[in-house]
Amino acid sequence: MVWPLAKSEGGAAALARTLPMIRFVIVPRQAGWPAQPFTPGQLAWRSFAPDDNRALAAVAFHFAEELQREKGGAIGIIQSSVGGTPAEAWTPLAALQSRPELKSHADLITQSLARRSADDWRREVEDYDTFRAAMKHWSRTKQGPRPEPVPEPGPGNPWFPGSPTVLYENMIAPLAPYTARGVIWYQGESNASQADQYRILFPALIAAWRGAWQRPDWPFLFVQLAAFDDPKPGRDFPALRAAQSFTRDTVPHTGMAVAIDAGERNDIHPKFKKPVGERLARLALAQVYGREVAARGPVMSGAEAGDGTLVVTFDHAGTTLKTSDSRSEVPGFEIAGPDGKFHPATARLAGSAGVASNAPPSPNRYRSAMRGRTGSSPPSPCKTATGCPPSPDSWICRKPLNHETPHSSADHHRHAMAGLDYPGPCQRAR
Repeated sequence: MVWPLAKSEGGAAALARTLPMIRFVIVPRQAGWPAQPFTPGQLAWRSFAPDDNRALAAVAFHFAEELQREKGGAIGIIQSSVGGTPAEAWTPLAALQSRPELKSHADLITQSLARRSADDWRREVEDYDTFRAAMKHWSRTKQGPRPEPVPEPGPGNPWFPGSPTVLYENMIAPLAPYTARGVIWYQGESNASQADQYRILFPALIAAWRGAWQRPDWPFLFVQLAAFDDPKPGRDFPALRAAQSFTRDTVPHTGMAVAIDAGERNDIHPKFKKPVGERLARLALAQVYGREVAARGPVMSGAEAGDGTLVVTFDHAGTTLKTSDSRSEVPGFEIAGPDGKFHPATARLAGSAGVASNAPPSPNRYRSAMRGRTGSSPPSPCKTATGCPPSPDSWICRKPLNHETPHSSADHHRHAMAGLDYPGPCQRAR
């Protein structure tokens, strides 16, 4: 969420504008234990104007701009963000301690606090910051000896922003008195190596924040990870996206903006933030303000096979589907037979809410935009008329799809949103 307007597509033009009805607070980046209180001046409101707006995140700006344009009135953004941090850093200690699957995070920070003094932990971070500054200067000038490296702080150091619970204590808990209509959240890359745990951690974070604000129905809108060919071993972006879809489908009063088409294959920080912010705004208009707007992209809801074809149906398709490049062929679909091996499928649009594809005999698995040919950066197969793409999705059929007619898409969607197994021939692969 922290990526600034200045480094995003169209950011320079946006920064030159004055928009008095968009107001924001930038929460100062802070870690440490115990957390130090902010002064009123540190949390002062500012209007969006050229002299003040450079710190506002691009997604937050485009969200606020679209929301203000649609509903009018002033829009306030309280931006609390630190790039490259895991969700456990933003989760309170009690929430981590309450789940066996998350207790290791709680133990890491509590044991660290008992093992060394606060001054020692703080000095470790200060020494590393000094080394980085010296190294940056030496790399630019090549004057004098190369600085001697010092150990880099890591999770467990309470002054390191990636440590469990420290960002919640420093940058979220102090905000709890503020009135807020909801939360927008864009994070997940730093948890991609533990995607299964994220299915527990992310809902626990949401529940804890709602508890802090005493709002059990507090809207929590988030962005699914964009496409990216991740070179780091052990990180599984498709699995993390599936965990995010799982949260949308099982945690009430949440919404997910799909960003699979807004990514860049070789850059984990894609520059095209405007559609992401606008999709979050449409979710807010629909779920928070009760507007009748198309807020979700297509969701695969069932399939029927026969005569060498597979017809996949979608919910939330609107009046029509279109491909991303306006061609008839739909990229990103794969189908597997009984052997479970996926193969690229030649797929074309078939009506207002479906895709017909060549299918192997007895197809029993199909997926969309899950994995590209070079890794985890898949193509976006199709969009609604409003430009919303489908979320990457994978389905398993209990028995081969051979002239089987699934339950209606409306019935399936109800079951999927409740987090239950689809009782028909196919179910979403969790």
